Amino acid sequence: LTLRLRDEYDVSCTVCFEAFHVVPITFNCGHTICNDCGQNSAAAEILRACPVCRDPVTKRTRNRYFSDLLSNPKSEEAAESQLRVT
Repeated sequence: LTLRLRDEYDVSCTVCFEAFHVVPITFNCGHTICNDCGQNSAAAEILRACPVCRDPVTKRTRNRYFSDLLSNPKSEEAAESQLRVT
């Protein structure tokens, strides 16, 4: 992701504060953490509440928005355009 997009929008994990390099995990509350933290937490069954809002975690899904950005550099330009419009 470009520095410009990183400056305007938080594209880092709220647990380890690293930038997303692989597809992150989003919880049912809508908050997102990196795949490494999500997998480590899931395996250890430590993360039962969202680290941001403390809502109970009932569902974990791969974040499709970041999946598209990470797999297709051109989609970043589209995302920046969309973020400016909304």
